[in-house]
Amino acid sequence: GEHSHDIDNLKVIFISRRPYQTKQVDHKFVGRQIDNQDEVVKAIKALPNVSVQVVDFAHMQLKDQIHAAAGSDVMVGMHGAALAHCLWLPSWGGLVEMGSKRDLGVYFLKIARWAGIHFENWINPYYPRHFRKDNAGDYTTVDLKTFMPHVERAVGAVRERKKAAFAKH
Repeated sequence: GEHSHDIDNLKVIFISRRPYQTKQVDHKFVGRQIDNQDEVVKAIKALPNVSVQVVDFAHMQLKDQIHAAAGSDVMVGMHGAALAHCLWLPSWGGLVEMGSKRDLGVYFLKIARWAGIHFENWINPYYPRHFRKDNAGDYTTVDLKTFMPHVERAVGAVRERKKAAFAKH
C-alpha cells in the first residue's frame, strides 16, 4: 500500500460486504449488501486513470485493512463500520459513502470532515424499490445514473487535491 507519486492514476478501494462465519463470529446475515456489485465496480473501473481494488475487510487482518486503506486515494462502500478506515486515507483522499436508505446517521460525514478528506454520500433514491431482503441480508441495487456522479466528483476532487499536495514538494 505504498503511495506512488503517480499523480495521474488514482487507486479506489471498494469495500464489499458479504455474509461470513469464523470461529469467533457468525455473520450469516449481513445488511447493506450490493446486488449489482460487479456492475458498480465495472463502472468505476471505466473512469479514466482509475484502478479499483475490491476488498472484504471481514477476511483481512486489521493491519492489512489499514495498509489497504492507506495505499488508496478514494474509498467507496456501503454505510458500515469498515468506512472508519477512511481515517487512514492520505490527506488528499476521498470517501464515497453509499446508503440503502435515509437516516443511517452522519458518522462518516463527521469522520471525513475531521480527517480533512473529500466526502460524497449516495443514498438509494428509490427506496423501498431497488431494495430486497432475505435470510442472508438486505441488498440494494445501485442505480448507476444517480450513483456515478458522486464517484466522478470524488475522483475529480481527489485528483486536484493530490496534484496540489505533490506540487508542494
